[in-house]
Amino acid sequence: MKNQLQAHGKMFGLAFKSITKEEFNELIKTGRAGGFYKSLKESNNREIVHYGFFQWEGKPSFEIKVNEARMGLKKTLLTDYERTYLPILGSSKKTTGMEKFIYVSESGFKNGNSELEFDGDFDPKELKFEYKRYGLYNGTIFTVINPTYKGGYFNYIWNWSSFSSDYIISTRGKLFELN
Repeated sequence: MKNQLQAHGKMFGLAFKSITKEEFNELIKTGRAGGFYKSLKESNNREIVHYGFFQWEGKPSFEIKVNEARMGLKKTLLTDYERTYLPILGSSKKTTGMEKFIYVSESGFKNGNSELEFDGDFDPKELKFEYKRYGLYNGTIFTVINPTYKGGYFNYIWNWSSFSSDYIISTRGKLFELN
């Protein structure tokens, strides 16, 4: 008999791309109205590298169901399940030397859904959570949570986007908003 785990809630995606000093200057000059911005935004949206469920103030903003039965994850995640904090990717510290620029695109998804089918009875000890972290040069560290069951990742189903934001950050920790 097939059983199903479903995860539903807020998700977050982060995409980024290194840009040259000339491209940086063009983006600052032309902003979101320029042709370079439009091509950069379009290509970057297809390359989300940091993706998963969102947490707010240390609590998950998603729920998991086993065959439609809620697990009460907000109360039990920190006490009942194994959590693995993966090494921070990227850099959360400023650098010296030649300044480089990174275009960053953030996407928040109000109603993200993913699922995983499995055989046999559900074993709560096999439900685990990976905390993936990515640092930016201004000290910001983005954290997303990805559930696994018996070593398998949940399959992404669909989402409903609720916000997106983009900006440029330099290796010296400066944040540049786009107009």
